[in-house]
Formats: sequence, structure tokens, C-alpha cells
Amino acid sequence: MPGPIYHLIFDSRQISPNRHPALKARMRDRLGLDDAALQRLFCGRPTVIRRNLSASRARKYAQRFKALGAPLRMVPLHPPAAGPETHLSDSLVVCPNCKHRQPLAEECQRCGLIFRKYRPGKPAPQTEPATAIPSAESRRTDDPAEAETTRKSSAGAATSLTRMMQLYATLCTWMTRLQNHPRLGRAADHRATPPYLQTLVSQTGRTIVYALVALILLVVGMWFARGLWLLYAATQVGERFIAKFPAKAQAIVTVLDQHTLMLPVATILVTLLVCVVIATTTQFLHLARYLYHHRPWWWRLLCWYLPITAVGGAAMCHLGLVPSTRLGAGLALLPTLCLAPAVFDLGQALICEAGDILARLRALLHLPLHQLRTRIATHLKG
Repeated sequence: MPGPIYHLIFDSRQISPNRHPALKARMRDRLGLDDAALQRLFCGRPTVIRRNLSASRARKYAQRFKALGAPLRMVPLHPPAAGPETHLSDSLVVCPNCKHRQPLAEECQRCGLIFRKYRPGKPAPQTEPATAIPSAESRRTDDPAEAETTRKSSAGAATSLTRMMQLYATLCTWMTRLQNHPRLGRAADHRATPPYLQTLVSQTGRTIVYALVALILLVVGMWFARGLWLLYAATQVGERFIAKFPAKAQAIVTVLDQHTLMLPVATILVTLLVCVVIATTTQFLHLARYLYHHRPWWWRLLCWYLPITAVGGAAMCHLGLVPSTRLGAGLALLPTLCLAPAVFDLGQALICEAGDILARLRALLHLPLHQLRTRIATHLKG
């Protein structure tokens, strides 16, 4: 007996909207999909990408897409269950008995037909529920009028129950159609907040939370550093350090004597500005795709966070907040580690790459240029 066959279904609604750009980039690079295919996959409804696969091949495709971050649904469909009139289109199945279209399921929502038990040429099972209604002939009574009344009441009850079941099935069918309708079923989604604005609000809120955490840690760290410096300066080792390196000691005292809250706030603002400039620039120039995203943490720390810390320290020294670049880098290290990941994710979700902008410009200019060439050719031929 042959094994079950599967259909692979991709549903972009199961993936967070802020992960769509990175997932599209991976699918374009590793699977060779063009923009039209990606648009069909991310259209906002389930899409069948492979049909009639064995279990091993279906798992192989599912694992390959799972490695890219795009999970697939393996929907079993037994070959005997699909008669000559049963077909699948965009995750919808047509009942071979009543021709009702519905999402993938084991039985029909209208007539109750179980698809895996259906055989072509075999009569479909009874759609009406079995009701234990006694007939007039089964009741032996001596009064003919009472027997006739009982028979009519039993027939009326059966008819009323059948009509109620048909009305219920009709209502279920219309509700399913309304839910699956591309305009009516998703009217609430059109009235909802746009995905771009949702991503902007969520990522901005995440950045603000990280900035507040960095501010609290920096204030507490400066408070402890001031106390430790006083203890260190009171020791003989501290006195020797101050006598041998008076410039460094004066720089440390200058930083620690500043306002406990104003200097951390200024440090976070400068670090945030540096991170935003670097993240947006690298995202626009295609550098973040290859050198930041999908890289391990140690790579990001060595190649991105530490250089950004150095740039932030130089900016603080240039603005006069600290007397030296080293002290500025020491203050900017903690805010950089807190803010840089959130800012890079914000840039990936909101900033367009130069290649995408050029592709859209080419698409916008292609049709006018084509029409212009056609007119020139027509004019020259005339």
C-alpha cells in the first residue's frame, strides 16, 4: 500500500512582519526566487508551494525552509481520498459529494463526508443525522385517529429537524466564505495599523527601553566609580599614581565631578546618534546584510560594537564632554552594547537598501522608456 502524500503550505502570517525583509533576502539569495515569486509567497494568505510529495521529500523541503527561518506546514492528503472531482487550489478542497469549497479538513463542513473513506462510484453516506423517531406503523394502537395524528406529528418533527440542520449548514458555509473572502474577511486588517507603522512603534519602544536600562546602569556605575576613586586615592598606591600621572588623575577627577545624571544622558544621546548613523549607512549600502546580520555575537562585538564605542568616545571628546578619547570610550561601551543591537534591527526593518531603490526606479522608468522607444520607432517608420 503506498504511503501518504503531502502538500507543503507556506503561510507568511505565521512570521513576524519585521522579519519579512531578512527572510525575503535569504530566500532570494539561497533559493534564487525573484520578486514576483516572493510577492506571491508573502501575499498574506496560505500558499501551496509543493504538491503530491512523499513523506521523505516533504520533510527534506520542510527542513530546508526551516533552516532559512520559513516554517512549512505538511498537510497529509491520501491518494484514495481524492476522487476525480476532488482537487486542491490554494489550500482549499472541493467536496466530491456536494461540491462545497472549504479549507483543508478531514470531512466536509456541509454534508459531513469523510474524504479518506470516499470511493468513486460508491454512494455517499447519509448527510442527515440519524434520529430515533418512531413511525406510526411501529406504534400499534386501536384508535385510527390517534395513529394518524402521531404519524403527522412525527413527520413534522423530522421535517423541522432536517430544515434546522440545513439552515445551520448554510450559515456555517456563509461564515466560512466571509472569513476566506479577500476583501470582506480581512476588512479588519485594512482598518488596522499599517505594518510599517507597527514595526516603527515596536522597534522605537524597544530602543527607548534599552536606553533607559543603559542610563540606569551608567548612573549606578558612575556612583560606584566615584566612591572607589575616593578609596583608591586615599591609599599609598593611589597617591603614587596621582603623583606619577597627574594629567590622567586630573582627567578622571574631571569626569567624576560632573553631574551624576547629565553626563550619562549626554553619553547615551551621543552613542545613540553614532549607532543610528552607522546602522542606517551600512543598511543602505548592503553592508549590514553580509557583515552584521546572521553573524555570531563575537563577530558583532569585535567588528561592530568595539569600533562604534571608539567612534562614540572620539565624538564625546570632540564635543568636550570628556578630556580624552579613552575615557569617552569607557563611558560609551555600556550604552553601545545596549543600543547597537536594537538600532541595527530598527534599520533592517525600516531602511531600504540601495539595490531595492534602484530596482523600483528601474521598474517605474521601464514602462515610460518602452513607450517612448515605441513612439520613436513608429514615427521613424511613418
